[in-house]
Amino acid sequence: MKSTSGSTGRKGTAAVAENADPSRAEAAVRRVVDLGGGMDWLKPGQSVVIKPALNSAHSFPFTASPASCAALVRMCLERGAKKVTVADETGFEHTMFRQWKTGHFSGFEKDLTIKSFKRTGIYAAVRAVADELGAADRVHVTTFRE
Repeated sequence: MKSTSGSTGRKGTAAVAENADPSRAEAAVRRVVDLGGGMDWLKPGQSVVIKPALNSAHSFPFTASPASCAALVRMCLERGAKKVTVADETGFEHTMFRQWKTGHFSGFEKDLTIKSFKRTGIYAAVRAVADELGAADRVHVTTFRE
């Protein structure tokens, strides 16, 4: 961890955990959360929303890492979160319908975001942690449109 100071005169710390190996992702996520100050802000009984980078149905590294999302869900549940919601909305070009006559976008398809969560592996990874911890009823994967 390195202390930095910019032209504003502010000092702060930055932490980066980069790890493409899913078996080491949880340790990396825990480390970066610790370096960022931990999760003391989360009190037992509170609800949390985790917003991964789900910009399309393309798998990691084009979207968030399933292992990293699962690690964050686990950490929130361990802290006593009442409910953990993993939510995002893929880009409009992946969720909007095109009118066949004009080619313009109109309306949306909620299930395309859910399909993207499933296709990237995020849905399965998050559900596996919820099932493992007996918290299936406390973890929800959804779209912002819900």
